Amino acid sequence: MTVGVVAALQSRVNGDLGDYLDDGILAAWLSFAVGLLVVVALAISSAGARAGFARIRPALARGQLRRWQLLGGLGGAMYVVGQSVTVAALGVAVFTVATVAGQTGGGAGVDAVGLTPGGRRPITTLRMLAAVMAVLAVTFAVSGAGRGQVALGLIVLALVAGVAGALQAAVNGDVAEVSRSPLVASVFNFIVGLAGITIVLIIEHLVRRTGFSSPPTPWSDPLAWSGGLIGVLYTIVAAWIVRSLGVLLFGLCLVAGSLVGAVGLDVVGNGTELTGSLVIGVVLTFVAVVLAAITPAPERVAR
Repeated sequence: MTVGVVAALQSRVNGDLGDYLDDGILAAWLSFAVGLLVVVALAISSAGARAGFARIRPALARGQLRRWQLLGGLGGAMYVVGQSVTVAALGVAVFTVATVAGQTGGGAGVDAVGLTPGGRRPITTLRMLAAVMAVLAVTFAVSGAGRGQVALGLIVLALVAGVAGALQAAVNGDVAEVSRSPLVASVFNFIVGLAGITIVLIIEHLVRRTGFSSPPTPWSDPLAWSGGLIGVLYTIVAAWIVRSLGVLLFGLCLVAGSLVGAVGLDVVGNGTELTGSLVIGVVLTFVAVVLAAITPAPERVAR
């Protein structure tokens, strides 16, 4: 949950940078570029990570790992793009709650088919109830937003970003298990994610026929460049812990922590009014975490 609190700060950082640049895609690109530089430096300095890269090719040859499982960064790219584009309009808290539904639904599905290294976690009545509770959390939190039809499209984008984040955690966990290093999974995550965002960024600017805005310099505004650092922390922790918790429970624990930080950022940082609907959404999310935690032991699946 501690990582979730920090992730709320990433939402604010990337959202504010996207607002500053008037370009959420460029903000996401900068976040991934910084993250890639950091994680590559960490991997080069780690003997365990260097050994882990050597295990990837044999695992692919044996079929222990599929090539598409190296594409988790695309899910991360989708999440960061959604984060950068929607946070300025929705606020961190509403964006975070909206992703609960996507992460819960996606996480339950991923766990049910056994895509995570921890094994298959069937969709039980309690896990279904947790998913419903997450949707109710979104409903209550959004009901007080008063944003109309414009917000509805942004909320849908946030939901899709949540599903993408669930898939990202699952496949990165598989790469971490095979390589025995979460750093290896994080490197692949940022390489693939940056490549995906680069394509989207080029297409966007060709369509809009606009140039690229200049971001603030790192020495004048270091916080604006910290989104990538937080992303590195998230991918490493997620790849390491998803085996034990599964995607659904990990995602809900992350969101529960994020909501604590998100509400603080919106209320204290922006002076946003803490509405009853938002409080109900937060409470329902914590209830969903408890329900998701009451689950039978995972079933191992053949790989």
